[in-house]
Amino acid sequence: MKELILVKKEFRSLIKEKTLILTVLIQLLIASFSAFLVVGIMSYVSPETLSTYGLEKVNLAVISEDRGLVNLLQQEGKFNLKFYRDFSRALNSFYKHEVDGILVVSTGKDPRSDPVKIDLYLPRNDIRATLIASYLKEPLERYEENLRRERLSYLPADIRKVLEYELNIGKTGVKSSYFEFVYGILIPLLILAPAFIAGGLIIDLFTEEMEKKTLDILISSPLSLLQVINAKIIACLAIVPVQSFLWIRLLEFNGITIEREPLILLLTISIALILIISASLLVLGYRKRGTAHFLYSLLLMNLFLAGVQFSTFSPLNLVASLSMGGSYEITPVLLFVLMPLLLYQVLIKRVSKFKSCG
Repeated sequence: MKELILVKKEFRSLIKEKTLILTVLIQLLIASFSAFLVVGIMSYVSPETLSTYGLEKVNLAVISEDRGLVNLLQQEGKFNLKFYRDFSRALNSFYKHEVDGILVVSTGKDPRSDPVKIDLYLPRNDIRATLIASYLKEPLERYEENLRRERLSYLPADIRKVLEYELNIGKTGVKSSYFEFVYGILIPLLILAPAFIAGGLIIDLFTEEMEKKTLDILISSPLSLLQVINAKIIACLAIVPVQSFLWIRLLEFNGITIEREPLILLLTISIALILIISASLLVLGYRKRGTAHFLYSLLLMNLFLAGVQFSTFSPLNLVASLSMGGSYEITPVLLFVLMPLLLYQVLIKRVSKFKSCG
């Protein structure tokens, strides 16, 4: 077929596109080292998430007579507890690297009024200190809540009622910042990035033909303008599923599980078609590279803002929901699949007007 010859020509043009090569290399770098990227970012934003990658067991020296706290530490399953009565001996073991940290708990004599003092000694300027602190965060929070509940009985009824209400509404599940970052930001942006880039590529391919005056030569050949456009659409679209599939494989290689891959790829292809056809309409209307790219950028921004307002129809939210295996509505998926057909009909009408204008 004549169109296939032109598709091969467009592929050769795409290979020479420095912008495409650079963006692919950047995405490849992000996908290949996504595990290190996530650890680096999350260690800054939310250090407690590092416990996923950290030490399997922590040798912790404990100076405490509170069995409640000791039980919580043992239930955590991340500590090898070593009990000391003398702080100097615990400190000596710490300097000999026999223990990774020291936890000192002073409960006081009166359980109704004396505060509980907790001192934690950790290595200075060491990643182990961050990891140990992250391990201790949850059991110490549970210990604090248990102490508050125990001491409620010593308080007046009116104060006890308020504090009980606060404890109940504060008892919520701990959100995983790691999970939110990976499935809410990293995966959607990485998988949909080829679709965003494809729209910009077709603008470059069209405007290059117009600037070099080769579009008229192509149209005067046995190929029609619509066939030329189809060849460019196929060339730009072909790289989208290949890139997205590669990014999924690299993410899974880094230990990030992605569910419903076929549906994600179908959604990515549909979104890419929407953006490619929309960019083609912009080029046919304005014909200048800078203007078309500017309007395409505005289109992406407005689509993003619309996705924020109507989260059900946001491609980013859909990809996030599909990738984590969560529930999703079929209506927005069908809308994204059918929309390219409607836009293509608009493109056919626009091509006929473009031809009549010469």
